[in-house]
Amino acid sequence: MLPTKGSTCRSARRAWCSSSSCGRRGGVNYGPLLGDRKGIWRGVRHGYQQLFEWEIRPLPLTDPTGLDFAPHPAQAGRPAFHRFTHELTTHGPADAFVDMSGWGTGLVWVNGFLLGHYDTPRGRSGRSARPDPSGTPRPATPGPPRTRSSCSNWSAPAPNFPRATGPTWAAPRSSPWSERIPHVKRTSTRLADGREILYYDTGDGAPRAFPDTRPLAASAAATRSEVRRDRLLGDHVVIASHRQGRTYHPPADACPLCPSTEGRASEIPAPHYEVAVFENRFPSLVGDTGRCEVICFTPDHLTSFAELDEERAALVLAAWSDRTAELSARGGIRQVYCFENRGAEIGVTLAHPHGQIYALPFVTPRTTRMLATVADHRARTGGNLFDEVLAAERAEGTRVVLETEQWTAFVPYAARWPYEVHLYPRHRVPDLPALGDAARAEFPRVYLELLRRFDRLFDRPEPTPYISAWHQAPTGEGREDFALHLELFTVRRTADKLKYLAGTESGMEAYMNDVRPEDAAARLREVASA
Repeated sequence: MLPTKGSTCRSARRAWCSSSSCGRRGGVNYGPLLGDRKGIWRGVRHGYQQLFEWEIRPLPLTDPTGLDFAPHPAQAGRPAFHRFTHELTTHGPADAFVDMSGWGTGLVWVNGFLLGHYDTPRGRSGRSARPDPSGTPRPATPGPPRTRSSCSNWSAPAPNFPRATGPTWAAPRSSPWSERIPHVKRTSTRLADGREILYYDTGDGAPRAFPDTRPLAASAAATRSEVRRDRLLGDHVVIASHRQGRTYHPPADACPLCPSTEGRASEIPAPHYEVAVFENRFPSLVGDTGRCEVICFTPDHLTSFAELDEERAALVLAAWSDRTAELSARGGIRQVYCFENRGAEIGVTLAHPHGQIYALPFVTPRTTRMLATVADHRARTGGNLFDEVLAAERAEGTRVVLETEQWTAFVPYAARWPYEVHLYPRHRVPDLPALGDAARAEFPRVYLELLRRFDRLFDRPEPTPYISAWHQAPTGEGREDFALHLELFTVRRTADKLKYLAGTESGMEAYMNDVRPEDAAARLREVASA
């Protein structure tokens, strides 16, 4: 629940307080004023169960006249809004606090600023501090301290509300998902041409705000990228002719994804990093058409995702989740797609271990077809097709490759590729931010094992080429029935042969597979780690 701001006298401080039946530890929904939405704005789960048929009503920040303010004390068991006005009689900067003793749980706003969350059971003392305006607001909450993933250099000016004259200050800014990664630090800065770069570090991490010293001009890609729609098929096609000049197989000492060194500046200005995400210099989608980001899994040019440790894999998962949450909240974005291409056989032009994140202005054709099939099944049977497919694969068992308490990996019954694995969380969720803590904790071990098995498939010295693709629900309709899953496949069918998409596949989208899915699953079980 969000108490809103109203008119403010010149020398007065006015506060609104809310007691709510559900909250998110200070997170709020800013409504239409901010693209970086927070608080409850998509789905709600109780444990692993998605809740349906409930209504989200974000409250406006600009006009509180529609709120029904209640006297103190609030009606027991019901959300309520309260307000009061207080004049500070001191001259010059001074500290003050709001005593919320006995008010229960809620949020406090002062002059349009979210002061913080309070949690004070009846009879227990609790104070929310209102610091000297020349400093940064420090919400005070009784109970044990809470670690946030936002870092000190994240800041954004507060909304431009009318307020009493005097100094203003900036509030810390975090992504909508950031409170779910309390041990991850995210640092956001800009490259020389204005593109955003974000560093993800475990714990406090090292300083990452290094300047980009390259003489780059602002990108003009936005004027050369467009989305066209095929009138016969209904599919969207991205036209991005400017990408013809993108970096192509540079030598290792000129890799743009390695950390910058003295005398050689790269796309990543820091001399070291754990995980870095930045806007693609040669994007297929940019501006009004969407956004393309590059995610670098490690600064080590000569390694691969399969060789990462579990802590780094967990950090990559946190970055994927954070980017999905933030990009999904942008206006016009219909779907977020996280994927990795590995190997020259796939068409990779940069050998450094990295993936990509696309914020798409349309729902992809594959997802559209899935949604239509799932919706038809729901209408005919009342069941969820994703759940039934997963249950059937687990019950039949011959195509299951790996199974744990939280994840199941199997070769699909009608696999399109010689070696193709689908990885599902046991409890259905629509996207990466919605993953439960148990599934999140178990994912690194499961995923690294799958990648290492792929590398042992053909007894070749070089790693197996593959595409690893996260399928997430769209940002709008269809989320309730969609199941997050990862699809991992290789184009290699034998040690010395590749699977090419020839006439039937490329021309008619009719796939012909050279390997029986049951044989592929048996081979993937054979190469399991000891």
